Amino acid sequence: MDVLKSKRKKKKRKKPNGFNEKQTVSKKADIDIEKEIEQDIDTEEDLHTNLVSSTYDENLEKIQKYLLETIGNSNSTVILEAYSYLDNLPIDVIHEALLRTARKQKKWDYARGTLNNWIRDGLDTLKKIEANDIEFKNKDAPKQETEEEKIARKTKELEEAIKRDNN
Repeated sequence: MDVLKSKRKKKKRKKPNGFNEKQTVSKKADIDIEKEIEQDIDTEEDLHTNLVSSTYDENLEKIQKYLLETIGNSNSTVILEAYSYLDNLPIDVIHEALLRTARKQKKWDYARGTLNNWIRDGLDTLKKIEANDIEFKNKDAPKQETEEEKIARKTKELEEAIKRDNN
C-alpha cells in the first residue's frame, strides 16, 4: 500500500515547467524565437508603410502641382478630394481630367464631374478615354456613304424621276 501512495505522489508531482518529465527546450529559447518573429513582422510592416507613405507623398504632391497648374486651385479640401480619386483612377487619368477642365476654363466641379463620369463608364486608362472620345465624335458626325450606297441611292433617284415623268 505504501508503494502505491508513493507512486501516486510521484505522478502528481510535476516539475516547475508544468510537465512530469524534464523539459528539453528552454522557455527562453521560445521567447527569443517569438521576439524574432515579431521583429520580422514589424520590419515588413515598416517597409510596407514606408512604401505606401512615399507613394502617398509623391501622388499628393503631383495632385497639388496639377491642380495649381491647371485650374489654379491649391485649396486643401480640393487637393484631398482629388487625391481620393486615386482609389479608382491612376494619376495620369486624374491629370487628364484637370487638363480638360483647364481647356474649358472651368473649375474643380467640372473636373469632379468628369472623373465621376469616367468611373461610372469604366474609363480608367487614357486609351479607354481616347477611344471613348473618338466614339463620341463619330456618333455625331454624318455617316460616310460607301460607293455601293451612293450607286444605289442614285439609281433609286433616277427610277423615281422616270416614274414621275411617265405619270
